[in-house]
Amino acid sequence: LAMASHTNEIQITPELLPISKLLIRGRPSQSIVAYIEGVPFTWAMFVSHINALTSQLLFHSEQKWALFSEDSVAFAIGFLALLQADKEIALPPNTQSGTLEEISVHVEGFLCDSPSHSSPIPHILLPSRSALQKESVPIASSLQFRSLNNQACTIKLFTSGSTGKAKIVEKALSQL
Repeated sequence: LAMASHTNEIQITPELLPISKLLIRGRPSQSIVAYIEGVPFTWAMFVSHINALTSQLLFHSEQKWALFSEDSVAFAIGFLALLQADKEIALPPNTQSGTLEEISVHVEGFLCDSPSHSSPIPHILLPSRSALQKESVPIASSLQFRSLNNQACTIKLFTSGSTGKAKIVEKALSQL
């Protein structure tokens, strides 16, 4: 328990959880994850979007996905959905068309804000700000989230490198 300094109210500090256990341990459904344009975005809404996107990713045979988003909430939803769908994650250093074209030989799909780049590989769009503000997302079925292996889940970070060409740095989930 932590005491708020400016009021007499007691605030409960939530337990810190590793990413690998976050979805199976969860939070109370009305816990606030973020504020989107001043409106609370709750744990229930967050999990609903992760569940819907995980279901969508499971229908795709592609394993290697580049994830990029200008929105931190949409990025977190995409990141956790990719992990739950047991997909490989690649994070580009930027969203410039040349960079995305360069990394497209290393991935089989893009999970992103908008299909602003021309590539023959599949694109799945992350939820928009307006979609995130909806209470729930229609899904075919509710998934049972799983605990993730901190060492087996790896993320490929593409850096600009000293030469300006993309260099891949691989990190385990436990290193994030």
